[in-house]
Order: sequence, then C-alpha cells, then structure tokens
Amino acid sequence: MEPDKELQREEMESLQCIYMDEFDLLSESPLIYELTVFASTEDSVLEEAIKARLKVEYTENYPEEAPLILVHIEHPLTRADLAQISNIVKSTCKNFAGLPIIFEVGENVKEYLQQRKAAIAKEESKAETNKKTVCVTVRLDEESMSFTLVTAETYAKWREGIDKKMVEEVKSEDRKAMNLAEEVSKRLTGREFFKFKKYQKQKQDNEVQNDNTEVFYYDEEVFEDAGDIENVCLS
Repeated sequence: MEPDKELQREEMESLQCIYMDEFDLLSESPLIYELTVFASTEDSVLEEAIKARLKVEYTENYPEEAPLILVHIEHPLTRADLAQISNIVKSTCKNFAGLPIIFEVGENVKEYLQQRKAAIAKEESKAETNKKTVCVTVRLDEESMSFTLVTAETYAKWREGIDKKMVEEVKSEDRKAMNLAEEVSKRLTGREFFKFKKYQKQKQDNEVQNDNTEVFYYDEEVFEDAGDIENVCLS
C-alpha cells in the first residue's frame, strides 16, 4: 500500500474508534466519511444540541495536500457560525500542512461550538427572564393592582381611616337600635318597656367587656325563687 494511502487508512480507523456512532463511512474509494461534532452536553440547559457535521474526502496525495472538507450546521447555529467554522477548518489545514489533521480540525470546531453553546444559553436565559417580567407586568395592569410602601406614617393614616369607619358603623347600629326601641316602645306596656330598656342596657355593657370575659347578669324576676346570689362572675 502506498504511504499516503496507509496514513489515510490509519487516520480514518482512529477517528472511527474515537467518534464511534458519530462516524459515518460513506465511501471506501475514495475514502469519504462524515463526523458529527457536538458541544459538550454536561449541565446543558439547551433543548437543542449544538453540533456541526464535517464531511471529509481525502485527496489523492493527502496529507501532503489538504483534504476536501464540507461543513454542515443546524439550528440554532447561523450563517455567521458557518463562516467562522469554515475559517477554523481552513486555518487548521494551513497550520498543520503535511500532517494528518482531521482530529485537530474536529477538536478546534468542538471548542468553537462550546463557546457558542455558552453564548446561546445565556441569550435564551435572558430572553426567558424578560418574557416572565413582561407577563407579570401585563397581569398586574389587567387587574389594576397598585402597591404602597408601608411606613409608620402610611400605617397611621390607614389605621385612622379604619377607626373612623368603625365609629360610623357603630353609630349606624346605635341609630338602628334607637329606632327599634322607639318602635317597640309604642307597642309595650310600661312594665314591658322597663324590662326592654333594662335588657338593652345589659347588652350594651356586655359589648364593652373584654373579649375573653363572660358576664352573668342577675335578673331578680328570673331568679326570684333561687335564693340569694352574690357577685356571680364567670371568667
């Protein structure tokens, strides 16, 4: 076997062992094969693989003369990436002229893909963050939500409004109770009216007691047969 052909065969078989499933032999004569070069997939946040395919055809006198190498790319790589990879292939062939250089070409292309993977991942992460921010902004606008920073002053103002509202509600309830009392008094006898006013007074006193205290009220008419009762208070 001619020296050049022997070198070609040895390099091709070495690459076949290295790339394994990513090596595809297309022709025995002339020797034509395709390598698929991937960026590392470790810790990758990208759904799509970053890869390039190198179709290699040995010339008659390779490695004394440069081989024919066609570069194929896939999304998300762009035409600009294709131009960069083509330049890498050309410069590698030039720098290692006269030597088997396909492995070196593959490693240089892989290094470029690694850089592009990091850049694309960063761009996608930024785009996703912006997307989430826009969605939150739209939702808040649609619901007409607004927020106020809470300080001692703003809290005091808010509390004043709440207290005022509670006072108005109590006054309203008192007016309703007075109207009811007047209405009832028109239909009660003197004794019944006295009992009603007494019950109303007891109810008002009960409302101002501590929430945790229950008060028992002694009514002589209710307990007139129960004997003497003094200071009955349940707490």
